Amino acid sequence: MMNVQRIILLVLAIVGALCTFAPWIKMPFLGDADGRELGGWLTLSLFTLTAILTCIGPRENPLTGALFYIAMAASAIAGIIATFQIIDMQCSSGNVFRDMALAMVSVRWGIYLVAILGFTVPVTGLAMKLMGGKKI
Repeated sequence: MMNVQRIILLVLAIVGALCTFAPWIKMPFLGDADGRELGGWLTLSLFTLTAILTCIGPRENPLTGALFYIAMAASAIAGIIATFQIIDMQCSSGNVFRDMALAMVSVRWGIYLVAILGFTVPVTGLAMKLMGGKKI
């Protein structure tokens, strides 16, 4: 039996890790590029760390202590990385050639999911910690 909090955090972390392989941007003539081509290995590693940490320790109990906070921080950092990449692709840099190239690039759903899940994992974890964990 595994604690509900651990199961939910594990599922969210796995989905976040899998979003690394989803389309992050679309470039004309070149097609889609996923997170592996855009530095998504770091977000994959952070979500994988979160997933591993949810499986460490007595699984019948909620994730607590340092493991809990490290798991929440790792996912939040993944969300911050994805958010900064989205902002970076949509802001003007002052470099005309870079701005022209980025004007043709469109941000796809994969990077948005990484950003959303990066913040959903800690919010869910903290909310469930405050409510108290249940077993299934």
